[in-house]
Amino acid sequence: WEGLFQAASKANEELEFQVGKRQQAHGCLGKLLWASQMRKTRLLEEQRMLQHMLNQVNGAHDPSALRFPPHLHPPWQPHVEISLDEIKVVVRELNEALSSLLPASDIHETWK
Repeated sequence: WEGLFQAASKANEELEFQVGKRQQAHGCLGKLLWASQMRKTRLLEEQRMLQHMLNQVNGAHDPSALRFPPHLHPPWQPHVEISLDEIKVVVRELNEALSSLLPASDIHETWK
């Protein structure tokens, strides 16, 4: 019985480790998704502003007439974003978490 108990304990520890690493990977993916959404939002704001400027330049004879409507103020205000360096750290953390996950067959072998 002791051998069976030790094998079950070892398998349980491996499963707990796997769950922890999967949770870590899930957290990393959540951070990357959030960063992607923030960058997309900023790029769409900039695109709207630039399109508006282009439309005004193409249609205006007086450059001093270029004025932004309130909803198209230039997005030079600070945005809450993850920097590129922070993204690299998260990607590295994700790679480490994923590389430490055992293939499912190894877990099944332990249970056998």
